[in-house]
Amino acid sequence: MSDYDVVIVGARCAGSATALELARRGHDVLVVDRARFPSNTLSTHYIQQRGASKLAEWGLLERLEAAGAPPIPGNRWVVDGIEVAGTPPPAAHTASAIGPRRPLLDGTLVSAAREAGAEVREGFTVTDLRRAGDRVVGLTGTDADGESVDVDADLVVGADGRYSFVANAVEAATVHEQPVHTCVYFAYYGGVDLEVQEIHAIRDLGVAVFPTDGGLVNVSMSRPHERFAEIRGDVAGTFEADLARLPAVEDLLAGGERVSPYWGTGDLPNYLREAWGPGWALVGDAVHHKDPLLAQGISDAFEQASALAAAIDAGLGGERPLEAALADYAAGLERHLPMFELNARLAQLEVDGATRTLFGALAASRRNADRFLGTIGGTVPVAEFWDESNLRRMVLRTKAKQVGQRVMGAVRGRSPSS
Repeated sequence: MSDYDVVIVGARCAGSATALELARRGHDVLVVDRARFPSNTLSTHYIQQRGASKLAEWGLLERLEAAGAPPIPGNRWVVDGIEVAGTPPPAAHTASAIGPRRPLLDGTLVSAAREAGAEVREGFTVTDLRRAGDRVVGLTGTDADGESVDVDADLVVGADGRYSFVANAVEAATVHEQPVHTCVYFAYYGGVDLEVQEIHAIRDLGVAVFPTDGGLVNVSMSRPHERFAEIRGDVAGTFEADLARLPAVEDLLAGGERVSPYWGTGDLPNYLREAWGPGWALVGDAVHHKDPLLAQGISDAFEQASALAAAIDAGLGGERPLEAALADYAAGLERHLPMFELNARLAQLEVDGATRTLFGALAASRRNADRFLGTIGGTVPVAEFWDESNLRRMVLRTKAKQVGQRVMGAVRGRSPSS
């Protein structure tokens, strides 16, 4: 008999969320992580409406707001000087996004998993997977006291990020991949009055600013990956010089000051991995990672955690074979691919004529602007909005409206005798 139904490697967003759902379903769950909580990790941590809706479903959104993470009710994009502002359609349990820093977010999730009945061991390093034939049946690790520990489980879940020990140990194959497009650096500023998320973009440069806990704002900058070595050599100088290319962002930050170091990376792969095998499964960045440009990672992790927990519950509970349930979980990950492809396309940071035409059409219609923002927030299907026929219809309607306005303006400008 196994020690646990499920052992989860990694206790941050995907791992604690999976543990929370499984424990609430009555399963014996162990979560291990080499980190201690609350603690930080490299992340720009904006959570779209669909992800905030999962937090509300778990009863954690109000807890995060009470701890100082403000709701973010809308978005403002300024692309090559064209402004598109609006409010995405609401998700099931909230109309707002949220952006708590990772010590608050991860600490809240770990606490919630424990409250649900999951066991969480911090300072635990996994050193090997235990196997019976070709099936994973547990793991071996070193606990916080330096003692070697063997753990048996019916299923081992890798929620341990893009460097996943579990994924590497089982040699999980990559099934979809895109090139690395950007490098990202960010910092926190105090004294900035901001209620919505702002994204400003020109060719080869994108900057996102949003409010977070502690009365701060996160300022994240995306640049082409080929500039990574140059930027890393002078992060502060490059960051400030690039902000100067966007006067609207400079104006936004003018009353505040930077209160943190700069953090960043150029290690931003885009992939979807094989999601399960005999005795193992992957969730979160361990299975699917993408460029942070459109801030989809945490929301993806939450949705995957729910889907994986439901599959495990069905399999271990005898409702259906575990292998069939995990296969369906893996097939469901394909729904992330439209956003995966869109995110990779936009992460090339090209602001060309087609981009300006599209944003001109969005700026001319609040309904289209809201629906565009909904594709990013996860409340409007990507494939539906970004369908070529829909985009063509928006642009043509805008051009027709502009022509009509010019004609009516000319008519009104005629003299009575003409």
